Amino acid sequence: MSVVFDTATLPPRDRLPALIATLEQTTLRADRKLELTPGQDAVSARLETWQVGPVALLRANMPGMSTTRSAAHVRASPTSMLTVSLLPSRTGRREHEHRRYVARPGACEVFDYSRPLRFDWSGQDSPIGMFLDADDLDLPGDTIAAATGHLHTSPLHSLLTTQLASMIDHADGLTGDPAAEQLGHACIELIRAVLISAAEHGPCDGTAVPAHLLMRQILDFTRRRATDPDLHVPTIAAAHHISVRRLYRLCAEAGISLEQRLIAARLDHARHLLSAPAAHQRSIAAIAHASGFRDPTHFTRRFRQRYGLTPGQWRAEHKVPRASGLPPTTAGA
Repeated sequence: MSVVFDTATLPPRDRLPALIATLEQTTLRADRKLELTPGQDAVSARLETWQVGPVALLRANMPGMSTTRSAAHVRASPTSMLTVSLLPSRTGRREHEHRRYVARPGACEVFDYSRPLRFDWSGQDSPIGMFLDADDLDLPGDTIAAATGHLHTSPLHSLLTTQLASMIDHADGLTGDPAAEQLGHACIELIRAVLISAAEHGPCDGTAVPAHLLMRQILDFTRRRATDPDLHVPTIAAAHHISVRRLYRLCAEAGISLEQRLIAARLDHARHLLSAPAAHQRSIAAIAHASGFRDPTHFTRRFRQRYGLTPGQWRAEHKVPRASGLPPTTAGA
Protein backbone atom coordinates (compact mmCIF):
# COMPACT_ATOMS: atom_id res chain seq x y z
CA MET A 1 0.00 0.00 0.00
CA SER A 2 1.10 3.54 -0.69
CA VAL A 3 -0.40 6.23 1.53
CA VAL A 4 -0.02 9.28 -0.67
CA PHE A 5 -1.75 11.74 1.62
CA ASP A 6 -2.97 11.96 5.23
CA THR A 7 -4.19 15.18 6.81
CA ALA A 8 -3.17 13.86 10.24
CA THR A 9 0.40 14.80 9.38
CA LEU A 10 -0.44 18.43 8.55
CA PRO A 11 -1.58 21.50 10.51
CA PRO A 12 -5.24 22.39 9.79
CA ARG A 13 -4.44 25.52 7.76
CA ASP A 14 -2.35 23.53 5.26
CA ARG A 15 -4.73 20.61 4.73
CA LEU A 16 -7.06 21.94 2.03
CA PRO A 17 -4.43 23.24 -0.44
CA ALA A 18 -2.29 20.16 0.18
CA LEU A 19 -5.19 17.80 -0.52
CA ILE A 20 -6.10 19.56 -3.76
CA ALA A 21 -2.45 19.53 -4.90
CA THR A 22 -2.14 15.83 -4.07
CA LEU A 23 -5.30 14.94 -5.99
CA GLU A 24 -4.07 16.86 -9.00
CA GLN A 25 -0.65 15.18 -8.95
CA THR A 26 -1.52 11.58 -8.11
CA THR A 27 -4.84 10.83 -9.82
CA LEU A 28 -5.65 12.27 -13.23
CA ARG A 29 -2.50 14.36 -13.79
CA ALA A 30 -4.40 16.52 -16.26
CA ASP A 31 -5.98 19.95 -16.11
CA ARG A 32 -9.25 20.23 -14.16
CA LYS A 33 -10.83 22.37 -11.46
CA LEU A 34 -11.20 20.89 -7.98
CA GLU A 35 -13.24 22.38 -5.15
CA LEU A 36 -13.86 20.92 -1.69
CA THR A 37 -17.08 21.74 0.09
CA PRO A 38 -15.98 22.27 3.73
CA GLY A 39 -13.76 24.98 5.11
CA GLN A 40 -10.10 24.39 5.84
CA ASP A 41 -10.61 23.50 9.49
CA ALA A 42 -13.01 20.68 8.62
CA VAL A 43 -10.76 18.88 6.12
CA SER A 44 -9.89 15.33 7.09
CA ALA A 45 -8.62 13.08 4.32
CA ARG A 46 -6.49 10.02 3.63
CA LEU A 47 -5.58 8.75 0.14
CA GLU A 48 -4.22 5.27 -0.56
CA THR A 49 -3.17 3.84 -3.92
CA TRP A 50 -2.07 0.46 -5.27
CA GLN A 51 -0.80 -0.60 -8.69
CA VAL A 52 -2.13 -3.92 -10.00
CA GLY A 53 -0.60 -4.53 -13.41
CA PRO A 54 -2.04 -2.04 -15.92
CA VAL A 55 -4.65 -0.62 -13.50
CA ALA A 56 -4.31 1.52 -10.39
CA LEU A 57 -6.60 1.36 -7.35
CA LEU A 58 -7.53 4.31 -5.14
CA ARG A 59 -9.27 4.53 -1.79
CA ALA A 60 -9.99 8.04 -0.56
CA ASN A 61 -11.53 8.89 2.78
CA MET A 62 -12.25 12.54 2.14
CA PRO A 63 -14.85 15.32 2.26
CA GLY A 64 -17.29 16.12 -0.51
CA MET A 65 -15.89 17.84 -3.53
CA SER A 66 -16.58 18.87 -7.10
CA THR A 67 -14.34 18.25 -10.08
CA THR A 68 -14.76 19.96 -13.42
CA ARG A 69 -12.93 19.22 -16.65
CA SER A 70 -14.03 21.73 -19.22
CA ALA A 71 -13.63 21.66 -22.98
CA ALA A 72 -10.73 24.08 -22.53
CA HIS A 73 -9.10 21.68 -20.08
CA VAL A 74 -9.51 18.82 -22.56
CA ARG A 75 -7.88 20.83 -25.35
CA ALA A 76 -5.05 22.09 -23.16
CA SER A 77 -4.30 18.79 -21.44
CA PRO A 78 -5.47 15.77 -23.47
CA THR A 79 -5.48 12.41 -21.72
CA SER A 80 -6.72 8.87 -22.38
CA MET A 81 -7.20 8.22 -18.65
CA LEU A 82 -10.48 6.67 -17.59
CA THR A 83 -11.73 5.84 -14.10
CA VAL A 84 -14.40 3.56 -12.75
CA SER A 85 -15.46 4.76 -9.32
CA LEU A 86 -17.89 3.78 -6.60
CA LEU A 87 -19.33 6.18 -4.04
CA PRO A 88 -20.41 3.88 -1.19
CA SER A 89 -23.05 5.89 0.66
CA ARG A 90 -23.54 9.33 -0.87
CA THR A 91 -25.55 10.48 -3.84
CA GLY A 92 -23.60 12.52 -6.33
CA ARG A 93 -24.51 14.69 -9.28
CA ARG A 94 -22.66 14.55 -12.54
CA GLU A 95 -22.70 16.17 -15.93
CA HIS A 96 -21.06 14.60 -18.96
CA GLU A 97 -21.04 16.52 -22.26
CA HIS A 98 -24.10 18.54 -21.11
CA ARG A 99 -26.06 15.44 -20.06
CA ARG A 100 -26.94 15.29 -16.36
CA TYR A 101 -27.14 12.18 -14.18
CA VAL A 102 -27.58 11.23 -10.55
CA ALA A 103 -24.78 9.00 -9.25
CA ARG A 104 -26.48 6.39 -7.08
CA PRO A 105 -24.81 5.29 -3.83
CA GLY A 106 -23.23 1.87 -4.25
CA ALA A 107 -23.24 2.09 -8.05
CA CYS A 108 -20.19 2.29 -10.27
CA GLU A 109 -19.65 5.32 -12.48
CA VAL A 110 -17.31 5.69 -15.43
CA PHE A 111 -15.42 8.94 -15.96
CA ASP A 112 -13.89 9.52 -19.40
CA TYR A 113 -11.49 12.43 -18.99
CA SER A 114 -10.97 12.76 -22.73
CA ARG A 115 -14.37 14.54 -22.74
CA PRO A 116 -15.74 17.45 -20.68
CA LEU A 117 -17.41 16.47 -17.40
CA ARG A 118 -18.41 17.63 -13.94
CA PHE A 119 -19.04 15.65 -10.78
CA ASP A 120 -19.84 16.66 -7.22
CA TRP A 121 -21.02 15.21 -3.94
CA SER A 122 -21.30 16.51 -0.38
CA GLY A 123 -20.42 15.09 3.03
CA GLN A 124 -17.59 12.81 4.15
CA ASP A 125 -17.33 9.54 2.24
CA SER A 126 -14.83 6.90 1.15
CA PRO A 127 -14.98 6.61 -2.64
CA ILE A 128 -12.96 3.85 -4.29
CA GLY A 129 -11.86 3.74 -7.89
CA MET A 130 -9.85 2.06 -10.60
CA PHE A 131 -7.71 4.03 -13.06
CA LEU A 132 -6.83 2.69 -16.50
CA ASP A 133 -5.86 3.80 -19.98
CA ALA A 134 -8.98 3.99 -22.15
CA ASP A 135 -6.91 2.85 -25.14
CA ASP A 136 -6.55 -0.55 -23.45
CA LEU A 137 -10.32 -1.05 -23.74
CA ASP A 138 -10.25 -1.08 -27.55
CA LEU A 139 -13.70 0.49 -27.64
CA PRO A 140 -14.98 3.40 -29.72
CA GLY A 141 -15.41 6.58 -27.72
CA ASP A 142 -19.10 6.60 -28.61
CA THR A 143 -19.59 3.27 -26.83
CA ILE A 144 -18.02 4.65 -23.66
CA ALA A 145 -20.12 7.80 -23.95
CA ALA A 146 -23.30 5.76 -24.41
CA ALA A 147 -22.53 3.76 -21.26
CA THR A 148 -21.75 6.83 -19.17
CA GLY A 149 -24.31 7.29 -16.42
CA HIS A 150 -25.88 3.91 -17.14
CA LEU A 151 -23.50 1.26 -15.78
CA HIS A 152 -26.08 0.26 -13.18
CA THR A 153 -28.44 -0.87 -15.96
CA SER A 154 -26.10 -3.66 -17.02
CA PRO A 155 -26.70 -7.16 -15.58
CA LEU A 156 -22.91 -7.29 -15.25
CA HIS A 157 -22.82 -4.23 -12.99
CA SER A 158 -22.90 -6.21 -9.73
CA LEU A 159 -19.88 -8.21 -10.90
CA LEU A 160 -17.95 -4.98 -11.35
CA THR A 161 -18.92 -3.49 -7.99
CA THR A 162 -18.02 -6.74 -6.21
CA GLN A 163 -14.72 -6.97 -8.06
CA LEU A 164 -13.76 -3.40 -7.27
CA ALA A 165 -14.69 -3.61 -3.59
CA SER A 166 -12.96 -6.97 -3.17
CA MET A 167 -9.77 -5.76 -4.81
CA ILE A 168 -9.65 -2.72 -2.53
CA ASP A 169 -10.15 -4.95 0.52
CA HIS A 170 -7.29 -7.23 -0.53
CA ALA A 171 -5.13 -4.68 -2.34
CA ASP A 172 -2.09 -5.05 -0.08
CA GLY A 173 -1.77 -8.71 -1.03
CA LEU A 174 -2.52 -8.21 -4.71
CA THR A 175 0.23 -5.79 -5.65
CA GLY A 176 3.05 -8.23 -5.02
CA ASP A 177 1.29 -11.31 -6.34
CA PRO A 178 2.94 -12.92 -9.39
CA ALA A 179 -0.46 -12.86 -11.16
CA ALA A 180 -1.04 -9.12 -10.56
CA GLU A 181 -0.43 -8.29 -14.22
CA GLN A 182 -2.97 -10.88 -15.39
CA LEU A 183 -5.48 -9.69 -12.79
CA GLY A 184 -5.17 -6.11 -14.03
CA HIS A 185 -5.86 -7.20 -17.60
CA ALA A 186 -8.84 -9.25 -16.41
CA CYS A 187 -10.23 -6.08 -14.80
CA ILE A 188 -9.94 -4.27 -18.12
CA GLU A 189 -11.85 -7.09 -19.84
CA LEU A 190 -14.61 -6.90 -17.22
CA ILE A 191 -14.90 -3.13 -17.58
CA ARG A 192 -15.06 -3.50 -21.36
CA ALA A 193 -17.90 -6.02 -21.03
CA VAL A 194 -19.85 -3.79 -18.63
CA LEU A 195 -19.46 -0.76 -20.90
CA ILE A 196 -20.71 -2.71 -23.92
CA SER A 197 -23.64 -4.07 -21.94
CA ALA A 198 -24.55 -0.69 -20.47
CA ALA A 199 -24.39 0.94 -23.90
CA GLU A 200 -27.15 -1.51 -24.88
CA HIS A 201 -25.24 -3.12 -27.69
CA GLY A 202 -26.37 -6.54 -26.46
CA PRO A 203 -24.61 -9.90 -26.19
CA CYS A 204 -23.88 -10.02 -29.93
CA ASP A 205 -21.53 -7.05 -29.77
CA GLY A 206 -18.27 -7.77 -31.54
CA THR A 207 -16.01 -7.35 -28.53
CA ALA A 208 -17.98 -9.98 -26.61
CA VAL A 209 -17.54 -12.87 -29.09
CA PRO A 210 -14.46 -15.00 -29.84
CA ALA A 211 -12.02 -13.50 -32.31
CA HIS A 212 -12.47 -16.16 -35.01
CA LEU A 213 -16.26 -15.75 -34.97
CA LEU A 214 -15.96 -11.97 -34.98
CA MET A 215 -13.62 -12.15 -37.98
CA ARG A 216 -16.12 -14.33 -39.82
CA GLN A 217 -18.89 -11.80 -39.09
CA ILE A 218 -16.70 -8.93 -40.28
CA LEU A 219 -15.83 -10.63 -43.57
CA ASP A 220 -19.45 -11.57 -44.22
CA PHE A 221 -20.58 -8.02 -43.41
CA THR A 222 -17.90 -6.59 -45.72
CA ARG A 223 -18.92 -8.90 -48.56
CA ARG A 224 -22.63 -8.08 -48.22
CA ARG A 225 -22.11 -4.32 -47.96
CA ALA A 226 -19.21 -4.00 -50.38
CA THR A 227 -21.15 -1.99 -52.96
CA ASP A 228 -21.81 0.82 -50.48
CA PRO A 229 -19.34 3.60 -51.43
CA ASP A 230 -19.40 4.82 -47.81
CA LEU A 231 -18.19 1.48 -46.44
CA HIS A 232 -14.67 1.92 -45.09
CA VAL A 233 -12.60 0.44 -42.28
CA PRO A 234 -13.90 2.90 -39.63
CA THR A 235 -17.54 2.18 -40.52
CA ILE A 236 -16.88 -1.57 -40.45
CA ALA A 237 -15.33 -1.22 -36.98
CA ALA A 238 -18.22 0.92 -35.73
CA ALA A 239 -20.77 -1.57 -37.06
CA HIS A 240 -19.18 -4.27 -34.90
CA HIS A 241 -18.69 -1.96 -31.89
CA ILE A 242 -14.93 -2.26 -31.84
CA SER A 243 -12.15 0.25 -32.36
CA VAL A 244 -10.28 0.61 -35.66
CA ARG A 245 -7.12 -0.46 -33.86
CA ARG A 246 -8.75 -3.68 -32.67
CA LEU A 247 -10.12 -4.35 -36.16
CA TYR A 248 -6.67 -4.00 -37.72
CA ARG A 249 -5.21 -6.27 -35.04
CA LEU A 250 -7.84 -8.95 -35.70
CA CYS A 251 -7.10 -8.78 -39.43
CA ALA A 252 -3.35 -8.97 -38.84
CA GLU A 253 -3.76 -12.03 -36.63
CA ALA A 254 -5.89 -13.66 -39.34
CA GLY A 255 -3.45 -12.67 -42.10
CA ILE A 256 -6.15 -10.65 -43.90
CA SER A 257 -6.06 -7.25 -45.57
CA LEU A 258 -9.57 -5.88 -45.12
CA GLU A 259 -9.07 -3.14 -47.69
CA GLN A 260 -8.01 -5.70 -50.32
CA ARG A 261 -10.99 -7.93 -49.45
CA LEU A 262 -13.30 -4.96 -49.89
CA ILE A 263 -11.80 -3.98 -53.25
CA ALA A 264 -11.89 -7.60 -54.46
CA ALA A 265 -15.60 -7.88 -53.56
CA ARG A 266 -16.36 -4.66 -55.41
CA LEU A 267 -14.42 -5.74 -58.50
CA ASP A 268 -16.20 -9.10 -58.53
CA HIS A 269 -19.56 -7.33 -58.38
CA ALA A 270 -18.53 -5.02 -61.24
CA ARG A 271 -17.35 -7.98 -63.33
CA HIS A 272 -20.76 -9.62 -63.10
CA LEU A 273 -22.52 -6.36 -63.98
CA LEU A 274 -20.36 -5.85 -67.04
CA SER A 275 -21.44 -9.17 -68.50
CA ALA A 276 -25.09 -8.96 -67.42
CA PRO A 277 -27.54 -8.29 -70.27
CA ALA A 278 -29.63 -6.00 -68.06
CA ALA A 279 -26.63 -3.68 -67.65
CA HIS A 280 -25.63 -3.41 -71.31
CA GLN A 281 -26.78 0.20 -71.53
CA ARG A 282 -25.10 1.32 -68.32
CA SER A 283 -21.89 3.32 -68.60
CA ILE A 284 -18.62 2.14 -67.08
CA ALA A 285 -18.80 5.03 -64.60
CA ALA A 286 -22.30 4.00 -63.52
CA ILE A 287 -21.19 0.40 -63.02
CA ALA A 288 -18.18 1.60 -61.05
CA HIS A 289 -20.40 3.59 -58.70
CA ALA A 290 -22.93 0.76 -58.39
CA SER A 291 -20.06 -1.48 -57.31
CA GLY A 292 -18.82 0.85 -54.59
CA PHE A 293 -16.16 2.88 -56.44
CA ARG A 294 -16.43 6.65 -56.36
CA ASP A 295 -13.67 7.26 -58.93
CA PRO A 296 -14.10 5.58 -62.36
CA THR A 297 -10.39 6.03 -63.13
CA HIS A 298 -9.40 4.24 -59.94
CA PHE A 299 -11.95 1.53 -60.76
CA THR A 300 -10.51 1.01 -64.24
CA ARG A 301 -6.96 0.80 -62.93
CA ARG A 302 -7.83 -1.74 -60.23
CA PHE A 303 -9.98 -3.79 -62.63
CA ARG A 304 -7.16 -4.08 -65.15
CA GLN A 305 -4.69 -5.02 -62.40
CA ARG A 306 -6.96 -7.86 -61.28
CA TYR A 307 -8.32 -9.20 -64.58
CA GLY A 308 -5.78 -8.09 -67.18
CA LEU A 309 -8.42 -6.21 -69.17
CA THR A 310 -10.09 -2.82 -68.90
CA PRO A 311 -13.79 -2.87 -67.95
CA GLY A 312 -14.68 -2.02 -71.56
CA GLN A 313 -12.55 -4.85 -72.93
CA TRP A 314 -14.05 -7.29 -70.42
CA ARG A 315 -17.56 -6.27 -71.43
CA ALA A 316 -16.75 -6.74 -75.13
CA GLU A 317 -15.29 -10.21 -74.61
CA HIS A 318 -17.85 -11.51 -72.08
CA LYS A 319 -21.02 -9.84 -73.31
CA VAL A 320 -24.04 -12.12 -73.07
CA PRO A 321 -26.66 -11.41 -75.78
CA ARG A 322 -29.92 -10.00 -74.52
CA ALA A 323 -32.79 -12.46 -74.86
CA SER A 324 -35.16 -11.47 -77.67
CA GLY A 325 -38.23 -12.85 -75.99
CA LEU A 326 -39.04 -14.96 -79.16
CA PRO A 327 -38.84 -18.74 -79.16
CA PRO A 328 -35.85 -20.18 -81.01
CA THR A 329 -36.45 -21.37 -84.57
CA THR A 330 -35.84 -24.96 -85.52
CA ALA A 331 -34.41 -26.27 -88.75
CA GLY A 332 -36.99 -27.03 -91.39
CA ALA A 333 -39.68 -24.99 -89.75
